[in-house]
Amino acid sequence: MPMPSTEESAWPLRPADVIVGRAREQAVLLTLLQSMLAGRGCLVLLAGEAGIGKTTLVEALASEAAARGALVLSGH
Repeated sequence: MPMPSTEESAWPLRPADVIVGRAREQAVLLTLLQSMLAGRGCLVLLAGEAGIGKTTLVEALASEAAARGALVLSGH
């Protein structure tokens, strides 16, 4: 999957939003978000040990999606 350039998005928006060690994962998710916004759907499953940043990664993606005009729904 091609890696988007940093000029394509402001994600992360501020230095405080930087997710250390997840640049590749962020790039993949951003590419999938761009594809979704272009009308192509997909499903992403995040799995891993507790405390490795899954929720943080999803919250950052949801913020980026909302900033781009996507309807973001969440539930527990």
